[in-house]
Amino acid sequence: MTLPELTLEEAEEALAHVDPHSRDVWLRMAMALKSEFGDGAFEAWDRWSAQAQNYRERDARTQWRSVKPHGRVGIGTLIHHAKAGGWQPRRRERSEAERRDLDERQKRRQQERRVAGGG
Repeated sequence: MTLPELTLEEAEEALAHVDPHSRDVWLRMAMALKSEFGDGAFEAWDRWSAQAQNYRERDARTQWRSVKPHGRVGIGTLIHHAKAGGWQPRRRERSEAERRDLDERQKRRQQERRVAGGG
């Protein structure tokens, strides 16, 4: 199954369909976003995190810093949880800038897989 390519804005829309109250899910969403978008996704994840009753900004920042940017949890995990919460990806034309960003991220992921695979 091919995962939909998401912009950060679309990922944040998907994230709105995920309950932030489970610590395990909370951590996995941080991993998924950071893996896909790097540190630029912190604000989206933090806004989503702030919905939880036990949210503490300091804990969120500490946790985000501890997440490795290229771990085993990827954007597919966010998509899975979001779909379980009722989210459906939108079909729309991408701007040139969005297409470039998606292409660059795809190339980066391919390069990371080659490096991780030793070849």
